[in-house]
Amino acid sequence: MDSLVVLLQALNAMSPVGVIALLALIIYKQVQAARKVTKIETNDLHTLPDMLETLQRIEVLLSREFSYIRARLNGKGE
Repeated sequence: MDSLVVLLQALNAMSPVGVIALLALIIYKQVQAARKVTKIETNDLHTLPDMLETLQRIEVLLSREFSYIRARLNGKGE
């Protein structure tokens, strides 16, 4: 409780710019504490082969669609 009184007295003695700087420092420290990285405890990479197959199918489909669009733009498509 004494430290809170000392802090309030220090804030009272500061200029408004000092109070703004102190508040900015407090917000910065809170954001920094919220960004802590948690340890990865499980292996979430087991779905990568399935994702690769899906992405390859999407790539082939988009390639076909792009070829069709290019052919239509060149006047060679139906």
